[in-house]
Amino acid sequence: MQLAKITGVGDVPKSLLTTIQLKGVAIFPLTDEVTITPSLGYSGKGYRWNNLTFTDQVGNSLGEGDAIGLFNYIQLTVPLSYKIIAGQNQEYYLGAGPYFSYAVSAKGKIKHVSLTGGDETWDMFKDNAYKRTDAGIAIEISSRLKRKYLISFNTDIGLADVSNDGGGKIKQLAAGISVGYVFNGK
Repeated sequence: MQLAKITGVGDVPKSLLTTIQLKGVAIFPLTDEVTITPSLGYSGKGYRWNNLTFTDQVGNSLGEGDAIGLFNYIQLTVPLSYKIIAGQNQEYYLGAGPYFSYAVSAKGKIKHVSLTGGDETWDMFKDNAYKRTDAGIAIEISSRLKRKYLISFNTDIGLADVSNDGGGKIKQLAAGISVGYVFNGK
């Protein structure tokens, strides 16, 4: 599970978009205490505006609804982690490092209100309003239990402007939790 929002100058939503993340993670020890824990997978990021008032061209109210923008990223994260051994069957990893993302698609959607004569869903890349690439810093805290299970908390702090609009910089921000199975539990 992942909670996402956009940040930047101007009017940005206060609501969080609930999405998912799916990834494969590798653990490469450099020393007894330092590892590289790269991951590759899907990361849903974007925005959600709740309770917006929609009007037609002459100002008549169409009702209140939500606007959602979902970017579907393929993301590579490469954190350098410090390993803490808490017992024979428990390890902790505290790490940070860069992430790089490419959006394979992005869809905007209006929910809970019917728009007359307008689209309620749209391709967010159609008018070249957003960039497909994103990059930033990932911070991760993971626990490896019984050498078989991995529980991770992560935060992705976007440093790249994902907007092609000159009105201000828009950056991605996401925080999530992952649960996984370790195939090679050495």
